[in-house]
Amino acid sequence: MRDLNEIRRLHKRKPELVRMANELVQTLLELKQTKFPQDDQQKRAAWEKGGKRGKAPKLRTAIPQSAQWQNLRTVVAGAACLAEVENYLVYQAGREVWDSEVVEKHVGPKLRDAAKRADGKGEDMEALKLFVGFLVRAVAPILKEEGREDSYE
Repeated sequence: MRDLNEIRRLHKRKPELVRMANELVQTLLELKQTKFPQDDQQKRAAWEKGGKRGKAPKLRTAIPQSAQWQNLRTVVAGAACLAEVENYLVYQAGREVWDSEVVEKHVGPKLRDAAKRADGKGEDMEALKLFVGFLVRAVAPILKEEGREDSYE
């Protein structure tokens, strides 16, 4: 059971965590709309120029399917430390479920920032859980607009 001071501390961090989640979603949208389509066009052109040997290049996505966001939330809810969450994302990037650049440069650093304790001692997993919850809620309308959402209710 959480003590009252911990609840107050988390409540004070809520606006910061919401802002961080919204910033990350905005960054992912920018990647999705600018950088990734250009990279995909270049890969596709090289594949076609090479005689279309092998499988077509996999298209990159800055915003994974809704199930992947739910999986992230589930992993964070059960994680004892940030390293478990980072390990999960690296594994998913290796499977090309999450884009490795997105994990390394964008999602990972935001997760670390969310898990930082104000006193610098250890990790704040409760704040991380809140952050990922806000992140899942922030990305849901985008996925719904694209027709890639599952139920978040």
